[in-house]
Amino acid sequence: MSTAPIRRYTVEEYLVRERQAPTKSEFYQGEIFAMAGASRAHNLIVGNLVATINAALRDRPCEVYPSDMRVKVNATGLYTYPDVTIVCDQPRFEDAFVDTLLNPLILFEVLSESTEAYDRGAKAIRYRKLPSLQELILIASDAVQIECYRRIESDQWVRRHAADKRGLTWEDWKAEQGKGVPLGRIGRAEEFAAVLQDNRAALIVGSPTLGAGCGHATDVGPLTLKNSGGRLFMPDCVRLRADGSNEIGGVEPDVLVGFRGSDGPALKARRLATRLSDAVAKAVAGR
Repeated sequence: MSTAPIRRYTVEEYLVRERQAPTKSEFYQGEIFAMAGASRAHNLIVGNLVATINAALRDRPCEVYPSDMRVKVNATGLYTYPDVTIVCDQPRFEDAFVDTLLNPLILFEVLSESTEAYDRGAKAIRYRKLPSLQELILIASDAVQIECYRRIESDQWVRRHAADKRGLTWEDWKAEQGKGVPLGRIGRAEEFAAVLQDNRAALIVGSPTLGAGCGHATDVGPLTLKNSGGRLFMPDCVRLRADGSNEIGGVEPDVLVGFRGSDGPALKARRLATRLSDAVAKAVAGR
């Protein structure tokens, strides 16, 4: 009994088909593999990831793509669709169609029962052939579990894992990075910095912030109560820190950099560089 030969395609044939197809397919070594549809949980996780990452990177020159952005791994010839892709350098694309990214910085895959073995195994190995890739993050869709593979050398990666049936904790997830917040920065970045600092998940390096606030009663004077005539002062908001202080008062950095209002970008960079050794020493001592 004979077996029908496997149909092989060129890259050009695959791309023509893919750009016309209503569904997505991977391409590897001449074969085209249809990608399965996603579950409700999978879609919710991806949607939340894209929204959260976009907010966190709002002030950085980065782009965040959902699963419609195709990524090519030049070293292996794989064309695939990560669930979420981040690129922070100038995005490089394979051709003028601008739909096949070549230089992702961080990739996210949300695992499902049907694809988990492939995502953890062969696909992860191929992803790590991307010279630009610094982190590969795998997220379970049926449990509270995240794995991060971070590049430390060109061919060496470290794995960090966080899982908790009650939810992820910062003790489980100690990212070896700092989060800087510029003077006067308001909004979610400041709140994020406070959470990192309170949970000892990062060192904050820079200048004190001015306090984000919540925008509910800013600059409102005393309120006179109609019946009693009492005067009531309304605070802007309360977001309590781990030490009981209110985050609206601002975030004090762990390592203070004496930026001045007249500093240009070059001088700010030099001031920051002089304090980084202190930040590294403090981080090492705190381990």
